[in-house]
Amino acid sequence: MTTTFLNSTFKTGQYKRKLQVLRSRPSSSNPNQYIADPGSSTTAAPLTDVQAQVLGHTPTVTPGTYISNNTTSGITFLVFNRVNNVNGVTLNVGPSNGSGSTRDFGDSIYIETGDHSTDPRTSPLSFVNSNIITGGTISPVDDNDLVVFGSDQSKDGQTYTFSVNGFSRTINGLQAPGSRQSPLNLQGSSVTTGNGNDTLIFANTVATSQIGGSGSGQGNTFSLGAQNDLVYFASSNQIRAQNVIDLGTGDDTVVFNGTAANGSQVLSGLSGSGSSVLNIKGFNDAGDRIFFNGATYTSAQKASLTSDSGNKIIFT
Repeated sequence: MTTTFLNSTFKTGQYKRKLQVLRSRPSSSNPNQYIADPGSSTTAAPLTDVQAQVLGHTPTVTPGTYISNNTTSGITFLVFNRVNNVNGVTLNVGPSNGSGSTRDFGDSIYIETGDHSTDPRTSPLSFVNSNIITGGTISPVDDNDLVVFGSDQSKDGQTYTFSVNGFSRTINGLQAPGSRQSPLNLQGSSVTTGNGNDTLIFANTVATSQIGGSGSGQGNTFSLGAQNDLVYFASSNQIRAQNVIDLGTGDDTVVFNGTAANGSQVLSGLSGSGSSVLNIKGFNDAGDRIFFNGATYTSAQKASLTSDSGNKIIFT
């Protein structure tokens, strides 16, 4: 397997977002990379136009490891665009990717299953045996990463809003108007976000999509690390066996959105027996909460939640 530095080869003018950068001073070698200053706060940073790095435009992403050059930039904005097969790919834009620097701030990674062209998308996107690393234990606490499975046309001006039981969130740049989603098969893979208030969204709602599976090695692991994280499933019936959500520490939120009005399809892809359950780790802090079937559950209500979900959720 090869290791490839992400650079201008992977850029396209089709994608551009206003991202927070810690210092608006472009790298001399790449005007789309910005110097990150660990001594500054992202909350006071200006919004700056940044073009995306893109992996795709071909049916298959070449297997191997892709890393950002964190010696010149601690921020990565990358889109997997118009691909059908991501297998054996590691995207490591965290602070320990071997680039010679520990800079790491606010990465945004989009895995698209929609198509904003006139051609329909019918072939599923298989994201298997692959890993996304946006942060680690040495990431600063303001490394607020966003990872989205099932986006389309990540541009300014497109918003994705969800609301459940008084909890709402709006994310910019997920769904294009009239987006037609193809199925997503996410298996044998992992997402690791490290420190920061990170967000992991599964935006795809196609019924035939599946996250995990009963076959050997088909489960996924999602590790959110420290600080206050959010995990959101737009269509919870896609969740299959052998998945693990490790919330780490902080005041975390997990949202399971049912596709039926009464929530009857929430976790319908799980039997609640054997390995056909969802394992949630680190749900120990007083501030953690889960939104399930229109109700809110805290740490003290875990027993009630496992009963209401038919014992399809286990906590370790």
